[in-house]
Formats: sequence, C-alpha cells, structure tokens
Amino acid sequence: MLSSLLAAFYLLVLLSVVQDSCAAVPANMFSPLIAQKVSSTAAAFAGNYPQYTTTNTGAWLFFSPDTWTSGFFPATLYEMNVRQKLCPSSGAGPNWLALGRSETAAIAHIETDDTVMHDVGFISFPFQAELVV
Repeated sequence: MLSSLLAAFYLLVLLSVVQDSCAAVPANMFSPLIAQKVSSTAAAFAGNYPQYTTTNTGAWLFFSPDTWTSGFFPATLYEMNVRQKLCPSSGAGPNWLALGRSETAAIAHIETDDTVMHDVGFISFPFQAELVV
C-alpha cells in the first residue's frame, strides 16, 4: 500500500513538473505510430492479453488473463492516458482511460481466484495506475 502511494505521489509530482514544459518538447519526440500501434493492439483483444510478438512477423501472441504478464498491457493503456494529458499535441487517440479500465476489469478476479501464483506484482500495475487517476 505504501509503495502504491509513493508511486502515485511520484507521478503527481512528475505531472506537475512536465505539464508546463510539454510545449517545448520537439514534435518528433512523440510519434503518432505509438498511439496507432497501441490502439490496434487493444482492438485485437479477444479476452486474452498480449505477452510478446513473434520474431518473424512481429504479430502479438495473446495469453489468458491468468498469466503473470496480463497487467502490462492495461498499464500501457493507462500510461497512454498520462501521455495524452501531458502532451495533447502528441495526437488524439481513443479514450485510453476507458480502455485501460476495461482491460483491467478482466484481471480483477485474480485477487480472489489466483491461479498465477508468482510475479503477481506485475498484475497490479494497472491497479496502481488507477490510484493516480
């Protein structure tokens, strides 16, 4: 709990420092491809979570929500929300917060029905991000 609060505090401080300086960031720092790629990956969800890509085509391989990596992608959606707030000039995208919450909801059951049994800290990433919102 304390580490979550410290992480939330750190992000709030970071937001206040970076928010005013965003206009000075070069436009090419924020590729529109980032939002496009994350958005297309979110659209490919079918109840499973992206874990890694193939080496030959770069296509995502998806795994069940009961996988230790299932928190990474929803946390990425939360970070896209932060990115959009910090630098609106980085381009419009979907409602990242709504997407993050939607994809996090599918792993909430792990709190009481844990079949993962290891590395559960990674699953908590989107829940920690929700504390900051």
